[in-house]
Amino acid sequence: MDIKSERLFPFHFQLLGLVFLFMGMVLIVFSPYFSPIPLLLGGLMLTGYRGIKFDRATRVSRDYHSFLFFKFGKWKKYGQVEQIFINSSKVSQKVYTMVTSGTTIENLDYNAYIIFEDGEKLYLLSDKNKDKLRKKLTGIVDFFQSDINDYTVVN
Repeated sequence: MDIKSERLFPFHFQLLGLVFLFMGMVLIVFSPYFSPIPLLLGGLMLTGYRGIKFDRATRVSRDYHSFLFFKFGKWKKYGQVEQIFINSSKVSQKVYTMVTSGTTIENLDYNAYIIFEDGEKLYLLSDKNKDKLRKKLTGIVDFFQSDINDYTVVN
């Protein structure tokens, strides 16, 4: 089972990656020797993501980063699943403008983790909506034949 959890670069970097790809394509015509640099940078920015892969037959997992569809990470054995759980975390960001002294934006994120019998805890997924996160976790729950424990705090 392969779980793609999140992109490694934020949205504005992905837009910059599109600009680099466009620049690289234009440079192919005008200066082909310099075109691979922006093409490579743009490709790295657009294809970079984090994930985790489980192999049930050999009982190994790999927490990986993927660039240009190549996955980098070490395989390690895992034991029985103790639990899959969701918790909440408050994320805040202070934004300053020239007019105001600053405002704080707060969001509640829901994170899913898996804990194995040896105590190892792995991050799986996150979402701002708990119901969407539960839907994403259904394949994982079926794969490990486990239930989801909900440890979210309601304020």
